[in-house]
Amino acid sequence: MILKNKNQVNNTQNEEKKEFAIHSRRYLGAKTKLLPLIEDVVNKSIQEWHSFTDLFGGTGVVGNRFNKPGKELIINDLLFSNIHSYHTFFSPEPFDKNKVASILQTFNEADVKEDNYFSINYGDKYFTKENARKVGYVRDKMEELKQTGKVNNREFSILFTSLMYALDKAANTVGHYEAYRKNLDMFNPITLLMPALTENETNQLNKIYQRDANELVREINTDILYIDTPYNSRQYVDSYHLLENLAMWEKPELEGVARKISSEDRQYGKSKYCLKSAPEAFDDLIQHVNAKLIVVSYSNMAEKGDGRSNAKISDHEMISSLEKRGKTISYEQDYKHFTTGLKDIDNYQERLFVCHVGQ
Repeated sequence: MILKNKNQVNNTQNEEKKEFAIHSRRYLGAKTKLLPLIEDVVNKSIQEWHSFTDLFGGTGVVGNRFNKPGKELIINDLLFSNIHSYHTFFSPEPFDKNKVASILQTFNEADVKEDNYFSINYGDKYFTKENARKVGYVRDKMEELKQTGKVNNREFSILFTSLMYALDKAANTVGHYEAYRKNLDMFNPITLLMPALTENETNQLNKIYQRDANELVREINTDILYIDTPYNSRQYVDSYHLLENLAMWEKPELEGVARKISSEDRQYGKSKYCLKSAPEAFDDLIQHVNAKLIVVSYSNMAEKGDGRSNAKISDHEMISSLEKRGKTISYEQDYKHFTTGLKDIDNYQERLFVCHVGQ
């Protein structure tokens, strides 16, 4: 029997208590630093509200800021991986925290020596071979737990989200999976933690969707509609193809150096807001909104980056669409742009366009 000294015991206990927050993730366009401005603008713009809709949810950090007891949060995204995160943090479904923690501990203690689908495709590329073997093993075990009914839907999503956040800390990338770095220098072990979750009472009225935003907006009624569309031609399903493959876990053949699922299999996640037709799509969206307040995040990227990074909707086009529905005010904040690791953007700003519908 190996005896641990007091410091070792305390360190072990602290490690067991470590949790991750919803914002503890690198993600293109994440609005974590913009949250104080968004909340301040909303509070100034509307006195009472019952429902908040995050139509292009992404990481879910904006929805999380407005997820409050007695309020309805509606959150939507096209990506399967993000939907799991929403079920983790926002679902009203009960879950057994002790059971989930025990499963996570078992996963962390696993010593995997054999190759699997994930390690064959992503090992020594996006992750070390050792980490990739563990990821594939853990994902297979998660699937077994789901298929045998040993975890409910939310418990499964919690396990998946824990794995997804763990990958972010060990990935040989610059924060997305469009490509991996040539030199493998990320050796952090895969460690799955418990998410920091609110009491279930907070989530009782919440609704989670995986729908085309222009279709969904025709069906919902909300007090506040927050819109954060993709800004440029970079499709999120392409940047996060690895997480989508992990989420669906159909183990398809992969393509190219970047080991992507096929272009055909990625069509479900393609956004019209990354195309030249984005202004028309935005106008259609805004004209069918049923809300008291519309809040739109959009950068001043314009022509500041390369061709793929330039904004698809001009300020004139955006304001014109919003002013058809009501009085529109703009706010701005200097921002550190999350690039693909190649260069910084000068004078980059995030703006909020706030439309008071019917005024």
